[in-house]
Amino acid sequence: MKLRSDRMKKVLILGSSGFIGGSLIEKMYSLDFKISTVLRDFSKCGFVSRFKNVEKYYFDLNDTSQLKKIISKNDVIVNCIHDFGNQKFNTTLTKIICESIIDNDKKLIHVSTISTYQPFTNHKIINETTSFQNKTFQYAKNKHEIDEIIKSYQTKNKIQATIIQPTIVYGKYSKPWTEKIINQLSNGKMVIPSNAGNCNLIHVNDLCSGIIKSIPKEYNNEKIIISNPEKISWREFFDFFDSLSQDDNKIIYQDSKLINKNLSNPIKLIKVILGDPKKAFMWEPMKSFLMQLKNKLTPKMKNFIKEVYGFYKRFSPSPVYFPDPMLMDVYLDDSHLDLSKMQNKLNFHPIISFEDGKKMIKSYYDISYKPYLDEWQRDLDEY
Repeated sequence: MKLRSDRMKKVLILGSSGFIGGSLIEKMYSLDFKISTVLRDFSKCGFVSRFKNVEKYYFDLNDTSQLKKIISKNDVIVNCIHDFGNQKFNTTLTKIICESIIDNDKKLIHVSTISTYQPFTNHKIINETTSFQNKTFQYAKNKHEIDEIIKSYQTKNKIQATIIQPTIVYGKYSKPWTEKIINQLSNGKMVIPSNAGNCNLIHVNDLCSGIIKSIPKEYNNEKIIISNPEKISWREFFDFFDSLSQDDNKIIYQDSKLINKNLSNPIKLIKVILGDPKKAFMWEPMKSFLMQLKNKLTPKMKNFIKEVYGFYKRFSPSPVYFPDPMLMDVYLDDSHLDLSKMQNKLNFHPIISFEDGKKMIKSYYDISYKPYLDEWQRDLDEY
């Protein structure tokens, strides 16, 4: 009965053109929620336009008055937005949302990440009380800063808010944990530590169910880690992606010490960057500079760089993709993930096993990737 009453609530989903936000719209739409979303421009409306009864607003999220007006019309605001290159935008948006729901009986569900507890390799157990470490990665710092802003509003203004912290979110359209892996294995090889630890997965459909489950007021003022308790190794995870194409054996398993040694060798690092210039972003002395430069590029300049990059990739050596330090920390995590709050407080239990998840990705791969990759390989053979 509670879920039925929750469906009567008006839900604003911010970040609907992204992976998690788009999946959440699809899930909530199938459950007859009343949904609205904000799109920054018409180029972002392709996926969302499939859902006729979703109310769509088109404006820049820097338009504070417009955003506050839309928030006031809804009962639940789900924030899936994170701009990797503009933390000021992220923090400002979070404050606007929190200010808008004060004393208006609104509910905020913020999609954060378990990465706020990195580096994982320093912990034996990870749960919602795990302390933040100052010596961590910039992404973790940024996400933690946003969580702390929400926490301050919960404490001072008593706003209704729940922070959801998913682990490795995979599935159709997942850039880091599905799309990127398929694309990298289609044109090169990936190096993975042979001594990798835990692979804590959550399928995006399960994550969306967990977000919906957290709507009621009894989950306010909570941080909840969402993950499937199923024990999966990183070798199982990557061997599955390696098996998707006929040309498998593209995963190179190396000891983590050897990987770190190779990445600290300037000559080997240059070879990695020549194989894929994007890997310059993993070199810490250049990372912050390149991110700032990226944010200042005009759309025309970005398109030109994409064209040059595409041309270069036709003649460049076959790339070998090494993990950056943040990924290495994820791979080498051997801590115990405490999911008692998800299981007992939220009473949520993911239902999609890795076997089921693999079948769903295989079906998606066969339709969206295999025909084009096979055609591309035939063209290469003829050339």
